Amino acid sequence: MSASMSIDILSQRSLKWQVALETIYVGLSTLQFLMATICNLPTIETLLQKKIRSTSLGVYLIIFSVASLIGMILLYFRIIVTLFFNEELDKNSLIHCRIITTILNFTFMLCVWTGAFVSIERVLIQLYKYSLYRSRKYVVVISVLLILLTAAPNITTFIGCQSAAHPIVPNMRLCKFRQLPAYLKKRLGHVGNIVKNQ
Repeated sequence: MSASMSIDILSQRSLKWQVALETIYVGLSTLQFLMATICNLPTIETLLQKKIRSTSLGVYLIIFSVASLIGMILLYFRIIVTLFFNEELDKNSLIHCRIITTILNFTFMLCVWTGAFVSIERVLIQLYKYSLYRSRKYVVVISVLLILLTAAPNITTFIGCQSAAHPIVPNMRLCKFRQLPAYLKKRLGHVGNIVKNQ
């Protein structure tokens, strides 16, 4: 998202339009960040009430709200760094490109899967009279499994993301996935040939 914004801003010919687009994008990003904060903080406070927290849905919604809030903070941070402090992407590639990208992907995937769990649980409660109150052990095990299963696919993001030159503006940096090393491509190609020959 921040890369698309920077391409759009830098493709403008006049400085006036570049400043206008930068102001619009930063304004909209700030509004999005403020709305996420305003919505999620009271939700988290409400969900931490004992009566709600004791249900499995309450735990899922707490996870959803916390992941959503963390994701929005990091997304806003990523936009500001890409637009205004671009040299930091190259200096601190590990933090900006690997760690933040991995956490961003993780939080967004966690929100999607937690939303799916909430929907499934609501269907079970409504249609099959499934118990709203279950043991803490059950909720903790499901939540830990959910977090681990959404974290596992992001290992490739952590390994493969790095700072690279912007495709349109050479003096600008972006976070992108790097190509597989040549020896790894060769090994994977060799495995593919073995599978084809069998």
